[in-house]
Amino acid sequence: MTLRFPARRTVAPALVAGGLLLASPAHAHPINGTWVLTVSEEDVQKRLTEAVDTAASQLNLLIREIGRSKLTNAANFCKVYRFALTDTSFSVQCDSRDPYARPLEGDQPATGRDGEPIQSRLKLEPSAAHLSWLAESGRRDNTFRVEGDQLQLRARVSSDRMDEPMRWNLEYRRLTE
Repeated sequence: MTLRFPARRTVAPALVAGGLLLASPAHAHPINGTWVLTVSEEDVQKRLTEAVDTAASQLNLLIREIGRSKLTNAANFCKVYRFALTDTSFSVQCDSRDPYARPLEGDQPATGRDGEPIQSRLKLEPSAAHLSWLAESGRRDNTFRVEGDQLQLRARVSSDRMDEPMRWNLEYRRLTE
C-alpha cells in the first residue's frame, strides 16, 4: 500500500505497527510545520465560554462552581502550534511553551501543567494526529486534521462527573516559513 500526502513525492509503503499508522519518511506528513490561529481571540473566548457553560450545566449544583473553575482551566488554546514528526518521535509546541515530545508508539508518562501525573497516547493517520492525555481527574483529546493549508483542531475534555464531554473546534492556517 502506498500513501500519498500533499507533498511533491510519493511516500514509501506504510508501516502498520500496533494499530499505529506511520508513513516514512515522517517529514512528509502534512502536519509538520507551524500553524497559526485564523479566528480572533474574542471569537475563541466566546467558543470556550460556551463550551464551559454547557459542560458545567451538567454538574451537580453543589460542585458546579468548582467544576466550572476546573473546566475553565482545561479550556485553553494555542495561538500557534508547531509540529515535528520524525521516524521515531512526535513533538508539539504551543505558543512559546516548551515543546512536548514523545515516542511514536505506546503510552507516554508525563506531568500535566498542574503537576498531576498523566499518560499521553498518539494515533497518526495520513492527514491527522490524535493526541490524548489521561489523568485521574479526566481526559483531553485533541484531533488535528489537515486539509491543504488548513488545520482543524477538535478538542474534547471528559470526566466521570459529566454525561457529555466539553467540546470546541478551532481553525488554523499553515505559516509558510
